Amino acid sequence: MKKLLMVLLIIWGQMPLFAQRNPYKEILVYFNTGVAQETRMVKGQLKKIANLYSESLKEDLAKIGIEESMIEVAMPNFIQADTLKTFQDGTKLRQVDMTKLFRVTLPSEKEIIQIISKLNELPQVGYAHQNGRFSFCLTPDDDYFGYQWDLNNSIVQGADIHALEAWDIYTGNQNNIILKNPN
Repeated sequence: MKKLLMVLLIIWGQMPLFAQRNPYKEILVYFNTGVAQETRMVKGQLKKIANLYSESLKEDLAKIGIEESMIEVAMPNFIQADTLKTFQDGTKLRQVDMTKLFRVTLPSEKEIIQIISKLNELPQVGYAHQNGRFSFCLTPDDDYFGYQWDLNNSIVQGADIHALEAWDIYTGNQNNIILKNPN
């Protein structure tokens, strides 16, 4: 009995290590200046961390209630060289530099709207908005959708063509006409 109790206590003590983040307590902030990604060795592994190098920004964030330890890199796998896309015809397109996007994790959700408002007033901030979860919203208005099992197969998981998920990306165009093959 003591062994079982000890094992349960060890497992329970490790649970915070595997807990998922709560996106409702997070703010995504795009910093124009004052913060940069830096690669450091953390516990034997290379990790991208937020380096808050502007003292004035540190002071402004502290007034809002944001400490440097609350800021982390939002997209650590993004490569800055990917911001310049060159097409086959030689046209170049500069895309948003996501190395400037950071996640600020707050202790609670209470004042998140006020903090976002104050962040957006700072000159170093391009934009700030609440992180969140997404869900699929669109559903087809086809009366026969439910009879077409391969569009949304609820019996065999993963056996459908993910039509519901596709509806959130593209719902079609009434100018597209499919003609019946006369043969």
